[in-house]
Amino acid sequence: MQVGASLEFRSKSETFESHFRYLTSDLLFMERNQRFSRARGFVDVIANAWLIGLADIPPGVVRIRSGENWIPLEGRRGLIVPPFSVLEWKVAPAEVRWFAYCSGETLFGVTPPFGLFSWEGSLPRSAEDLREMVLRSQIEPLIPQKRPSAVAARLKAALDLHYTEEAKIQRIGGALGYSRATLHREFSAAYGISPVSYRHRLRVFEATHLISNGSSITEACREVGYSDPGRFAQYFKRYLGMKPSEVSPRRTGAIRDLRDPPITV
Repeated sequence: MQVGASLEFRSKSETFESHFRYLTSDLLFMERNQRFSRARGFVDVIANAWLIGLADIPPGVVRIRSGENWIPLEGRRGLIVPPFSVLEWKVAPAEVRWFAYCSGETLFGVTPPFGLFSWEGSLPRSAEDLREMVLRSQIEPLIPQKRPSAVAARLKAALDLHYTEEAKIQRIGGALGYSRATLHREFSAAYGISPVSYRHRLRVFEATHLISNGSSITEACREVGYSDPGRFAQYFKRYLGMKPSEVSPRRTGAIRDLRDPPITV
């Protein structure tokens, strides 16, 4: 089953409620109400897809890491996230409503940087609207690594190419000429997560994209490199806080056709 444009579905966990809608067969729009019950830090990982996030954020609630610095996000802000990005956050207790556009295709003709921009408050209704919004915005670049490391960058590039494969980090390290301990230390210091966790998060993100686009859970599990469905479900729950079935438009009653769906802030 391949999900087409004008279809929508919803998912819910203990901390968020999400509404997904395909604007085209490869452009997914998401609206999410997210509850942060306590102050905490966490990491997000994006796999082989672009993501653009938009939100009107209350003061003092959200910060994002850029290099060694923490940038407060307040008011109407946009975030451009290229494929294979790591985002590190700190949040305070609050409820935040945010919107995201996700696509496996390059939307812009040019490659915009990983960064922030001021959002005017209206939601793009098409890929062309999204492209125009980004191209007319002044992007404030974010620095991916908290501590510069060529070793970490080389390992990340290898994982980005082979994250669905079963090669152990030690084997990858041997090919790169470094020990497993060195790779773990350098990667964790640069990106805030271990290389093993990074690979699992890439797989889970990619599986989410596949499932929401109509693949079965079994198909997605195998496609991203898991041979054990139970292990796959375990990591899915750990990183996303819900079951794989909760992002599947195959669920009974989860899909309905929207001929002219409104998009409102």
